[in-house]
Amino acid sequence: MQYNYSHDNDGAGYLIAQYPGAPPLTDVIIRYNISENDARRYGQGAIAVWSSGSNGGIQRAAIYNNIVYLTPTTVENTAQPKAVYLSSNGISAVTFRNNIFQTTGGIELVSAPYASGALFQGNCYWSSEATFKIKWGSTTYSSLAGWQAATTQEKLNTVLCGVSEDPKLVLPSTSFGTSSLRSSLTTSDTEPYQLQPTSTLTGKGLNLIKEFGWSIGTRDFFGNATPLVNQPVNIGAWEGKIQVSSPPLPVELTHWQAALCPTGVMLTWNTASERNSSHFQIERALSTSPDQFVALGRVEAAGNSTQVLAYKFTDAAPIGTTVFYRLRQVDRDGKESLSSVQVAKIGSRTKAAISVYPNPAREMVQVACNQSTGSTVALRLYSIQGKMCRSQIFSPQMQMTNSLKLPVADLPSGHYMLQVQEGTNIHWQPIILTTGR
Repeated sequence: MQYNYSHDNDGAGYLIAQYPGAPPLTDVIIRYNISENDARRYGQGAIAVWSSGSNGGIQRAAIYNNIVYLTPTTVENTAQPKAVYLSSNGISAVTFRNNIFQTTGGIELVSAPYASGALFQGNCYWSSEATFKIKWGSTTYSSLAGWQAATTQEKLNTVLCGVSEDPKLVLPSTSFGTSSLRSSLTTSDTEPYQLQPTSTLTGKGLNLIKEFGWSIGTRDFFGNATPLVNQPVNIGAWEGKIQVSSPPLPVELTHWQAALCPTGVMLTWNTASERNSSHFQIERALSTSPDQFVALGRVEAAGNSTQVLAYKFTDAAPIGTTVFYRLRQVDRDGKESLSSVQVAKIGSRTKAAISVYPNPAREMVQVACNQSTGSTVALRLYSIQGKMCRSQIFSPQMQMTNSLKLPVADLPSGHYMLQVQEGTNIHWQPIILTTGR
């Protein structure tokens, strides 16, 4: 959903919902939209997400560069609306970035009773003449700093992001309703919901191309060109009159591939020319959070060259059945550019052949190979950051009990990935440890 203006609905302005028994709902994008006084009844959210959890629930939704303006409802005998309402479990990798959430009258900016499956980064939260209010789980936070300190929200690579300040939107001169946003939009500086010249949100957004390798479309809500990889980004649905010309990239990439090899995943790339190039940073993301890339390694660049050069890097410990890779090219002046994303599919056994329990685990993880091939079995436990925390190899003779045990009581609580390798067959299983450490 993009370039929409929603207003005065009884329910949500923008809703992602999955009914019981529905097929998987994946890879949803909601960008460059405006919601004005939606959710007039029933305590709904201007942006709302609800899932039954069927077939994996709602997986991977990107909600970015939208604006929500919300005042209290005057409808009798109904709960007040929320700017964002995450009303259920059954969601994963739902991200909110570069949005403006502005409310009045003490309306909740975010309401997430289950406090799971969603990530907020680089948004603006503003409660006009009222107390800041975000409900996350059973706790209501009265400041952005308090929410950040108690959760993983509004952080990017451990750096705090997001702001709680007046966005200084150009608000409509008429009363809110069907006539408040003119049907004929231009790119003048007086259109409703553009940023005023004194707004501090200009250039303060996350560059989603640079940080996550996203394709964000060619224009914003008002028809302005969207920023390129090395250009500043606004928070909200208006990108302003940003200069879109860009100097030639310091590196011309002609080949870029991720392929399985006996030692892991081999990454190869070629450059036709290089100018002032410093190095390549290899970044990886997992299928559980495909937009969360982390640095995996570094390869030094040639610096200056007009000849074809070949580079390679091996990921010796790929995690999961699907792994995403990208290159971050950095020149000597600190300027950066991102490659496209390459995907590596790692072989796996069917889940019916492997049983992993208990999950969550406190002291021991047990693995049963229900269809043993007589091969050696290796168990390897990785942190989400890709560090191997525990490994053990079981010979065919040691498998006679039909249950393989991996002690975990001394490891910190948290999310892990367990790799079960039997010969050339590999199975990955997410594991939660509740060791209390």
